[in-house]
Amino acid sequence: MSWVAILSCALGAMLFTLGAGNLLRVLTRRHWPHTVGIVQWAVPTEPQNLREWFDQVVLGRAALGRAAPGRAAPDLTDQSQAGQAAEISSAEPAQQLCYVYALEGFKYIGAQMQSAPVWPVGGNRLADVQPGDKVHVFYHPKFPHRAFLVQSFAWPMLVQLLTGIGICAVAVAVAVVFS
Repeated sequence: MSWVAILSCALGAMLFTLGAGNLLRVLTRRHWPHTVGIVQWAVPTEPQNLREWFDQVVLGRAALGRAAPGRAAPDLTDQSQAGQAAEISSAEPAQQLCYVYALEGFKYIGAQMQSAPVWPVGGNRLADVQPGDKVHVFYHPKFPHRAFLVQSFAWPMLVQLLTGIGICAVAVAVAVVFS
């Protein structure tokens, strides 16, 4: 096999593994209990570097404590800064947000928006969320600090899975034909 076929198979295997893992994550999180939480702040920002892009777009999670360029992020432990969250927000889609929810007398802070990454076909289904809005928070029954706001669709993971299989199949077929 040529190095192109080997790299293509590696890419296909990576996509297959990513799709299978995320599909499992989506399906197992469908039955998590939920509670009501309150959005503390929503910041309309664009990723500033590759890591932030990867976290937001590929992994579907937001960075806590970072605001838009030129704006200060609210201190999540200081209740006197609640008004600052409204000042940060705007009518633009919220790329990063923070929500607070309480379970059995404990307060938790969350930032994950979706149950699993929806890259490359996902969209922001929380574009109209503003500070102070009540949201459903789905949380892990045994580890309530693991939470998210929106159930991800399963079909993007199936697309990743099938694309991985397709890339591997084409690479092997091309390698066999040209050998």
